[in-house]
Amino acid sequence: MRGSPRLISGALDRFRNRSEAEFAGYTAGLDYLNQEDPEKLNVRLVLHLHRLLFSFTEGRGGSFKTDDNIVVDRQPDGTCVVRFVPVSARETPLFTDELVTRTWAALEGCPLLGSTSTRTIDAATRKAGQARVGLVRSLRERQEL
Repeated sequence: MRGSPRLISGALDRFRNRSEAEFAGYTAGLDYLNQEDPEKLNVRLVLHLHRLLFSFTEGRGGSFKTDDNIVVDRQPDGTCVVRFVPVSARETPLFTDELVTRTWAALEGCPLLGSTSTRTIDAATRKAGQARVGLVRSLRERQEL
């Protein structure tokens, strides 16, 4: 793909479309986790990664939403069908904190994400392009150091 090496290396200062800008944000987040010494997974780290994800787009990241929203499908005739109603803006900080707490509780006894298995999982996630599992692996390894 033309232009990809510059996009991946961070040498690209202008993006052709939103997808390239979002990819640069994902790269920034993963670079942070792999090059820095991030703290234990907590809400502040989630918000920092969110800021990095949006750093190359016109969207804003790094803070909780201030307005409620819904996810809709716009039909060909112009009508909207509600597909999902997310947590309200008021409840988002509480639910994010709960998500972090439950994530650590789930990881505590997970033999699959133990230090021996992480290399195997890391290779599989790179092949499949599933950055989320790689992100969890990175956080877990950093926590064990």
